Amino acid sequence: MNISPSLNIYDVIDLDSSSNPTDLQRTTSSPCSPSSSSSSSTSSSNKPRSFPHLSAESITSNLKFCKKDWIIVDKKVKKSGCWQCFGIPARKLDGKKNEIYDKFVSCKHCYVTYTYSSSTRNMNKHMKICDGFNPNQTHFITSTGINPLQLIKTSTSSSSSNKNLASHKQKMANLLGEWICSNIRPLSIVEDTGFKKIIEEAALIGYNCGPIKAESILSSRQTVSRQIKSNASIGREKIQHVLLKAARERCLVLSPDIWSDAYRQQSYLGCTAHWIDDNWKLHSFEIFCIPFNTPNKKAPNVLKVLKEGLSIYNLISYMRDIVWVSDRGSNIKKILEEYEVVFCSAHRVNNVLERLFFQSEKKKKKKKNQQLIDEVQEEEDENEDEKMSDSEQSGEDNDDNPIDLQQRPPTNQRRQHHQQKTINATSNIVSGKVNHLTILKSEIPPGPKRVITLIVSAKQLVKYVKLINLNQALEDKKSPRLVQSTVVRWLSMSNCLEALLRSYLPLNEIFDERQLDKKRLENINIFLIEKLIEFLKPWKHISTRLQTTNIPSIHVVIPGIESVKASLEWMSNDTKLSNERDILFFRQRAKILLEVMFDYHPIHFMALFLNPRTRKMKQCTNDERYSCLEYIKQEMIIFDAFDNDTQSEDNNNNRSIKRRSAEANQARRIMQRYYEEENEQDDLPTTIAAIHQTEIDNYLKFGTDKLNESCYSNSFLCDEEYNPLHFWKCNHALYPRLAKIAKRVFSVPASSAGVEREFSLAGNIITKKRSRLSPETVNDIIFQNSFEKYNQKNVQTIKQ
Repeated sequence: MNISPSLNIYDVIDLDSSSNPTDLQRTTSSPCSPSSSSSSSTSSSNKPRSFPHLSAESITSNLKFCKKDWIIVDKKVKKSGCWQCFGIPARKLDGKKNEIYDKFVSCKHCYVTYTYSSSTRNMNKHMKICDGFNPNQTHFITSTGINPLQLIKTSTSSSSSNKNLASHKQKMANLLGEWICSNIRPLSIVEDTGFKKIIEEAALIGYNCGPIKAESILSSRQTVSRQIKSNASIGREKIQHVLLKAARERCLVLSPDIWSDAYRQQSYLGCTAHWIDDNWKLHSFEIFCIPFNTPNKKAPNVLKVLKEGLSIYNLISYMRDIVWVSDRGSNIKKILEEYEVVFCSAHRVNNVLERLFFQSEKKKKKKKNQQLIDEVQEEEDENEDEKMSDSEQSGEDNDDNPIDLQQRPPTNQRRQHHQQKTINATSNIVSGKVNHLTILKSEIPPGPKRVITLIVSAKQLVKYVKLINLNQALEDKKSPRLVQSTVVRWLSMSNCLEALLRSYLPLNEIFDERQLDKKRLENINIFLIEKLIEFLKPWKHISTRLQTTNIPSIHVVIPGIESVKASLEWMSNDTKLSNERDILFFRQRAKILLEVMFDYHPIHFMALFLNPRTRKMKQCTNDERYSCLEYIKQEMIIFDAFDNDTQSEDNNNNRSIKRRSAEANQARRIMQRYYEEENEQDDLPTTIAAIHQTEIDNYLKFGTDKLNESCYSNSFLCDEEYNPLHFWKCNHALYPRLAKIAKRVFSVPASSAGVEREFSLAGNIITKKRSRLSPETVNDIIFQNSFEKYNQKNVQTIKQ
């Protein structure tokens, strides 16, 4: 069916709702259609025509699309200035006569029409927002620079009191309801920003082009897929410049991991980038989620796929300048052992909790742990770690080695410090009454065993409540639903116990009302539940904070872990804790596990130093403070060397910076060259060292400066939530070298939660109904999702 472009909006509504051919013929006789014109020529020119569907919207449509038959005439008596912009709509009749519709007024520039009696309020409001109206002009002009979105808003506001708008809204609600039910779409889709943009664009197209069929503007799935691929390709070219700039400034951080979808079991390697821009804003971006096209996931194949993803952005040559954040999955750990790696702190906290309550116990752990202790005590060769086999296990296994006593730091100083720390902790464990690394659940004392039994009983009760569908009854009583606890979901045990505590009394009432067996409820010790929740509060707080990616989190690791350790301390004369003998066992066990399983990276100490509020490092020992300052000075030397290289390259015809061989560690070469005593000149290194020390000393004394106070005086957050980037944004010119180090350090997230969220997004894309999506399309969709968020937040950063 061909629809004439001369039809107005209400004619099309009648067309769509009409099923009778005779009705169809009658409704197509619009004021500007040929049939209407011929009939009007036979009628008397002095007799006005009547239009049953006449309204402000139909007049606007006719003025816009039927300009040969419709005009706007000036009002004869002009008492108000608004008549410069408005006139009376009229329809041309035979000869020079016009049919005037004096119950309406229309804008001469955008054709928006209002009903009119005597008030000029709507016209005066419209003059202020009409882009086509110029108050200095007194003659008629048709504007070509109309803001379409403004016209849509104007039309909506002007017709809000019109009954037709209510009927259109009701029709839209009916269509949305039919669409949601027939295609099983979520109700929240009507509130989606993208959906609203589509509706606005469709309304704009209808406004500009008149009524058209949906098939005329909607593309096929293949076309949309090609468009997504094209947009992603353009976006990668734009974001590549940003990533390369961050890599050259040594403030780019990448977090890779492996994931498999639940339907086709296709494995993906995802990677999230983190960096701080020149405006001292922290960014997180999912740069790729590419499929594995290799026979297995051994370390060499994982490295091959990783380089394939990095080659998209030309980042392979910067792998040694990038800081890598990852869990301790064996294959990921193997391929990154030559680079600067900071392991995920949130994973480690979760692993400690799992072992603390024997949630991941295996029979072979006792023998395995004892073997690890013996290896540490015998101080075997440091290269033993290189014998780690390439595991078939994928990266989603997270911390596959809960007690990593052989984590090898990149420097000898770090290695010796970590080995000595582990030996001391191990000797304390073995010399105690209970070896918390080898004890099994069946060997724990009766008191602590009651805590384990309580946790098991709580899980069984929650499972039973879900099985017989009592959660809805809890909601009817305005009580929270019970949530299940699973090992793979972080913080789920704490959430489970908290929900159970808040819902315990309403749950008792429901059991009484339905005459259910209360044996499961009677197994719950509320007093012990409260103590467990209190015990888990510090863990929950630090674990949640470590997973944030919108503000820096690396500086929270040491204060957070140390605060958890402090919460585990108890005095023998503490009457409150003496009544919690069952919990004391787990306090001691948690303290030992934290001491053995958690090892700080130099970046953690540097982040503590570069946070203005903790720059004195009062929580650290003298040796740790001294080591941290040495790391800072080393980074200063490296950045000075990079600046010199960049300056010399810019002077040589702006050639690109030469990258060193992949087999050599550039930072180590610079340090060796700097500290080499044989070729050292007495004056230059001393001068550079003095400059570095002066900058550090000035920073340490900066705490009382008024500018320092102004940077965070308006912050209402607690110390853990304070954003140190505010300080460095204000003071980066005062401390240029420390500012570069701060940009590198604070770009490092405390956890790999960013890439975990990327896989969560991928899981929402690959559903049962969309399981046939190609991996390349999934990669493009994930990139576009991240690019759109980045573009909306940082439009000025992207080169248009």
